[in-house]
Amino acid sequence: MALAMACMSSAAIASGADVTGMVASFAASNTPSRLECAIVLPEGAPQSKALLSVTDRDGLWFQQLSESMLRLGTNHVSFALLGEDAGRWEAYGHGGSWNRRTLVSPKAVEIRVFASHGDGGEVGFDLASLEIVERAHEPPVPYDIRPGSSEVRTFDLFEVRFRLPDAYANPFDPDEIAVDAIVAEEWDGGGTVSIPCFYTQDFKVLTNDLSDVTLPCGRPEWALRHSPLNPGRHSCRIVARDATGVCTSSPVFFDALPGDPARGYVRVRGSDPRRLEVGGRVMFPVGHNIRSPFDTRMDDQFPWRLRRRESFLVYSRYFADMAAAGEDLAEVWMCQWSLGLEWAEGTPRYHGVGDYNLDNAWQLDQVLGMARANGVRVNLVLNNHGRAGLGYDAEWQGSPYNVANGGRLPEDEPLKFFSDEWAMKMQERILRYTVARWGWNPTIFAWELWSELDLCGKMNANAHKDPRVVKWHKRMAGYLKGIDLRRHLVSTHISSDYRAVGKELTSLDELDLCCVDAYHFNPSPMHIFRLLAHTARDLAVYRKPVLVTEFGGSSMGGGLSHLRCELHAALWASSCTTLAATPLFWWWGLVEEEGLYPEYTAIRAFTDEVPYDDPALNMTQLVIDGPEGAAKLNSLSMSSGTNLCAWVCSDDLFIKYIAGENGASTNAGRNVVWTPVTNGTYRVSFCSTETGRPVLQRDFRASDGTLRFPIPPFVGDIGIRAKLLP
Repeated sequence: MALAMACMSSAAIASGADVTGMVASFAASNTPSRLECAIVLPEGAPQSKALLSVTDRDGLWFQQLSESMLRLGTNHVSFALLGEDAGRWEAYGHGGSWNRRTLVSPKAVEIRVFASHGDGGEVGFDLASLEIVERAHEPPVPYDIRPGSSEVRTFDLFEVRFRLPDAYANPFDPDEIAVDAIVAEEWDGGGTVSIPCFYTQDFKVLTNDLSDVTLPCGRPEWALRHSPLNPGRHSCRIVARDATGVCTSSPVFFDALPGDPARGYVRVRGSDPRRLEVGGRVMFPVGHNIRSPFDTRMDDQFPWRLRRRESFLVYSRYFADMAAAGEDLAEVWMCQWSLGLEWAEGTPRYHGVGDYNLDNAWQLDQVLGMARANGVRVNLVLNNHGRAGLGYDAEWQGSPYNVANGGRLPEDEPLKFFSDEWAMKMQERILRYTVARWGWNPTIFAWELWSELDLCGKMNANAHKDPRVVKWHKRMAGYLKGIDLRRHLVSTHISSDYRAVGKELTSLDELDLCCVDAYHFNPSPMHIFRLLAHTARDLAVYRKPVLVTEFGGSSMGGGLSHLRCELHAALWASSCTTLAATPLFWWWGLVEEEGLYPEYTAIRAFTDEVPYDDPALNMTQLVIDGPEGAAKLNSLSMSSGTNLCAWVCSDDLFIKYIAGENGASTNAGRNVVWTPVTNGTYRVSFCSTETGRPVLQRDFRASDGTLRFPIPPFVGDIGIRAKLLP
């Protein structure tokens, strides 16, 4: 009421009529164009107007005034719902525009009468009738086609925005409206590809000291996103199809200019399937996990400060800090509480199966943009285990697929999600939308179908070995690869360590990576380097890049000193194994709060000089000799006949060193014995693990297939690289 009063500068003379049910019932199956009603003003009533207000399912308010003043007696009033006259709708309190989907399940639709002055009186309503006008049986014509630019570099974004008739209750359903773009390379021998388009809504952020609020901005529309691989002249045509037929737009032309291959897509290295590459050059990603903007377990495990629950905007700071430290890989989840597309009614801006959260989709656009601006790749998790679980972190009770929430699957059988045909078709639909919106983007390191898949179902932690789950992955990963023109890597993930990997699942050709956790309950933080070494060795049989995407003490963490020590040990150990990247530390809040970024700066400096492009580089047991009775030194190393990288430490003295209890050097009289090697002169670099850079370089000569050299004094641990000189 106050909203309408403010708009009209008047006083209400009637609270009005609620016609929510009538409008909603027609909107569900038809396209109502007008709402008509009779309003009776009593004798002596002041000049008045009628107002129709709609509060949509997301709580957004729209209102429309009658075109003319009401007269005494009976007035026949008509409000435009759709069509040319619908432009009379005003948005209040947000920047969105009235559209067809505003009428889908509105919270309230009310008619009110307002007077310019006076005390008011009784008003009669002859309750509304809807005039139903069937949509013309003509194919949907794309119009207002607006390319973002006429030039784009390869591996960058070419986007086209356009509109279609506003007539679809669910524009995410390709059986109702399917829109694709035909992109052609306009030269002899050039190819043609079909790319799905998607329905979208822009948003803006209102920020205050307590929270960040997103509100719609402008009207919903359609978009094409494409990243050209080849320079030259291109064209694209929009093809829209519904039950009435097909319509194809005129071509839009654009030129692709040569771009930087280093900004291209991550691939498995053809000459060495353990490794990754971009633009033909090997990469060893360095990074940590940033599942979502916040982690409630930080307050449980580290309650020594008051933390504000930040929004997606915090990723701007995260990624900038990562880039400054030399990191280039993060994991981000699409989950119910952050960036997810689909969940049950009752959670803000979610509307059940097959109806996607455009607010979160826009937020993910921004997050990926922040990552790309900082050179950080994102391992994008599409599902977390709780969505189909009744055990750990269970969320099945709130799933839109659960029959209790309007879905079709049993309340007590979440694994039906992996075998029910309806559920699988709905998953293919959401994958189509995902690829249409983000498939162009080289920032996406990989599509991770599930995080901690083994914890789905009930409390048995073996869901990843269930034949239904294996079959689901073969189908979904295959479908994803079939529609993703840019061939992003596809993976899935288990919460347990390397010992729990399921052979049938991990062996699928459709899965490109082997992803596991490395949590443990060993009281020594140095256990992590042994765990990572076993992970690399035991999973090498699958001949796929191996990634540890979560680690950090037990699954519930550990003491701060334990985690600091474990982070350091894990980064340096992984650099000297056949793991495809550094393991992703879970406790991203600690990285920020405790200033742990220098750990990443150091390991980046060290790994940038490791020849991971040497396919003969394999894990070896380095021999370190020394005087009798000397403390044992641990090492992890990789070598070929011409290259060596190694990390050497002593458990006890290393832990004291990380804790700030600097002790004596640990290497009196120690020598490295490396064999077999190619005879010749080797440059050996001894690197500080505080900076990752050499503190000493010396040349040594190998003979009889053996290189022997002394270790200089160091405290705690040391990194070593050696290479054969030309």
